[in-house]
This record gives sequence, structure tokens and C-alpha cells, in this order.
Amino acid sequence: ALVPALVCGIDVNEFMRGLDDGYRFFKDLHHGEQNLALKYAAFLLNQYKKGYRNIFSMPYSSYLEGAVGLLIQEISESSGKDGKGMLGTGQAAPLCQHSVLELLLGGSKGHSTPLLWTTSKEPADVDLHSIEERLKGMTGLQVINYQAAATFEALLNQKVPTTRIDLPISVYTIGQLIAWIQTSVYYFCLLLDVNWSSNPLVNSGKKICNE
Repeated sequence: ALVPALVCGIDVNEFMRGLDDGYRFFKDLHHGEQNLALKYAAFLLNQYKKGYRNIFSMPYSSYLEGAVGLLIQEISESSGKDGKGMLGTGQAAPLCQHSVLELLLGGSKGHSTPLLWTTSKEPADVDLHSIEERLKGMTGLQVINYQAAATFEALLNQKVPTTRIDLPISVYTIGQLIAWIQTSVYYFCLLLDVNWSSNPLVNSGKKICNE
């Protein structure tokens, strides 16, 4: 993926610096409470023991949707074996507030733990220039983040175990984000006692397809 990124003019060296710094930090267990990869993996294990089997991602920025796809793929494929594992699912926000949120808030409980993905800064924000008094001087991202904060609080008020990740979008922080995702999944698989690097039944499907 680095070659097309380079062709598009992305600073690949800056991305790799973020990736390296992220791995260096999250792999060091001495960081304790600051190690958000280990902390999130422990959080997932606690929910898993309570019967939760789904991580529902709600990305409030299109710049984060690719990272959500990575988490969905890795958490499902890496932890889902030996009769164990959690399923990664997701839908772009704030659309999901109108299609899935009612179930999370008022439906059956104990199956899904939401993860809200937000950013405090992205490359393409829009000044609203609104005549509405409460929106004067605000940007589109600020309004979206009000929705995200309200959704987060509503979920917590309903005792739904919910997490939120927030970061300013840059080439460097995307590298850090990928390191966080992969290290979190790695720790979760260790805690769940499954081999994160194998996918035996996917290979069996490939064999059936070839035959």
C-alpha cells in the first residue's frame, strides 16, 4: 500500500514514523494506564466474559472508515477460532444513529459494545455560515462531534459498555492508529488464548473452492 500512497503524494516517511512510534509505545508494557492498546484489549476481555460478542464501530469521519475496516477484519479473523472470538461490525456515523442506535439503547443488551471513532481535526472541514444563532461560527465537524458526544453519553447512561477514540487526522497519527489497532488485537488474542496469526478454516474454504 505504500507505493500507491507515495504516488498520491502522501509523505510515506511520516506515516512510517507514526507507525514505528506507535508500535514502540504500545509494545512497552511499562506504560501501564497510558498503554491504550493493552487497556482496550483488557476491556474487550472483560466484556467477552460477560457474554458480549460484537464490537460495533461508529466512525464520525470518512477519514477513519478505512481504519474501522481494518479493526473489523483483524478482530474477527484473528480472535475467531477455537470456538472463541468477537465479531467486528460497523456503520458510518451519524447514519448509524438513525438505524442501529435504537437497538443499542433500547433493545436487547449484552451482545454489542460500541466503539465511537471521532476526530478533533481533519483536512476537509466546512464552515457552516449558518443564520441559526447557535450554529454561527461553527464548522460541520464541530456539529458532528456534538452528535458523537451526545451519543456517547446516551449509551453510557443506558449502561452500555462503550468506548471512544479521538485523534486529529494526519499522516503521522494514521500510522499510530494502525499500530494501536494491530497491537490491541494481538493483546486480545493473547488474553483469549488463541493464535492470532492463523486462519485454518478460511484455508479450508479456499481448498473447497479450488476443488
